[in-house]
Amino acid sequence: MNTGLSLTSELISRRDRLKEQHLSALANLQRAYEDNDIQAQAHYKGLEYGIDYGLIHLDFLVDLAKQEGL
Repeated sequence: MNTGLSLTSELISRRDRLKEQHLSALANLQRAYEDNDIQAQAHYKGLEYGIDYGLIHLDFLVDLAKQEGL
């Protein structure tokens, strides 16, 4: 079994799931702004910020794996 390929596939899968969560967080943040709910705004803004950084790291790892031919 090629563990490098398995790892790359898992990274891509996790990245895709995180992108879905990011879109959900953005929708909830927009709703919080529309409802003028400051507590929810802070929560979803922090969540969106954290997911952004996670996506940056996963994109970097996927690109690195592709460069290495995994």
